[in-house]
Amino acid sequence: MIAALYLHHERTVVAQWQTDESAPTLTALELLPPIAMTTDPLPADVARALAHAMGEADDIRLAVPSRSILLHRYPVEADEAEDLRRAFELATCVPVIDPVHDQITDVDLPGPVNESAWHALIAVPQRIIARAHDIVGERPAATISVVPSLLADISAARRAGFVGQGHTTMLIGLRADAIETVVFDPAGQLLHLTFVPREERYDASVQARELVLDACASMDLAIDDVVLYGDDLSTSVLDDCTRSLDELVGRVLRFTPFRATRAAVDDESRSTCLRLAHRLGPVVGLL
Repeated sequence: MIAALYLHHERTVVAQWQTDESAPTLTALELLPPIAMTTDPLPADVARALAHAMGEADDIRLAVPSRSILLHRYPVEADEAEDLRRAFELATCVPVIDPVHDQITDVDLPGPVNESAWHALIAVPQRIIARAHDIVGERPAATISVVPSLLADISAARRAGFVGQGHTTMLIGLRADAIETVVFDPAGQLLHLTFVPREERYDASVQARELVLDACASMDLAIDDVVLYGDDLSTSVLDDCTRSLDELVGRVLRFTPFRATRAAVDDESRSTCLRLAHRLGPVVGLL
């Protein structure tokens, strides 16, 4: 059994999954209080609630939010030595990333963006990894893995069939203090991603339109589908974005990551999945 945890700053989401069917089956869903990503010991009641929510899972996967990771992107040339360029970027541009102890995921971004391919380094600091293991507690027989929520959302979008369906697709994640964007070609290949601060003086719909316009101009392409997800997505924000992007993109969709899964849970958990689907992509993407 898999336990998927999303360590969101407003809540801790714990989902139990069985994966021995043709489609993953959700067997339990718990929304618990948020857990600070510090070195403080977990309160006893929180530790008990987490242990109960994870059940007998022997495969525990945790998604950490974007505020807990570091993202660095840089343009690359076809004739340069990749290892040397990567080492230069780490040492010069992001010395805060520890290439020995931090967990770094390399992501190729062929773009092109402004006529260049790019590369991304997505790092989970060692202290966040350590905290994730503290949260799981003493489970010596369990396999534990930590994944940036951005990558989990991308995996969830693929599983749910939002990309690779013959349309150029852009995911826009309205997270608490930043906006995540990911662009896929019609075949589902990841072309580019960004992580930009929220502009409080602008409505989300205004910033979403600017991000789409920038992607179209810098990548010389047209966006067919925009898929919206994240903490700040509401019905009114979805409506505003739909109007803002009218005639600029083909469709504006709300992210529903559970549509390629099954559920064997009570009515309350089903209702939670429907109501908060656009926020819960990581617990599906961890599969």
